[in-house]
Amino acid sequence: MTRTIFISFLMLGTAALAGCSSKQLYKTGQAWQENECFRIDDMQVRNRCLSNSSISYEQYKRDIESAPESK
Repeated sequence: MTRTIFISFLMLGTAALAGCSSKQLYKTGQAWQENECFRIDDMQVRNRCLSNSSISYEQYKRDIESAPESK
């Protein structure tokens, strides 16, 4: 868990320094998630993980915009 948080902050810091767009940052995170999926031994769980990581940026944005805000 600590490693995941560290990698997330590292990615955000790198993106900020490089001037990456949200879409580029999403793609980077998506590639990292796919790599993590391939480390899963159980084929069924791996396929579910890969399916979840293959959501397009456009679909992701639609999902975020349609989600109710939590307070």
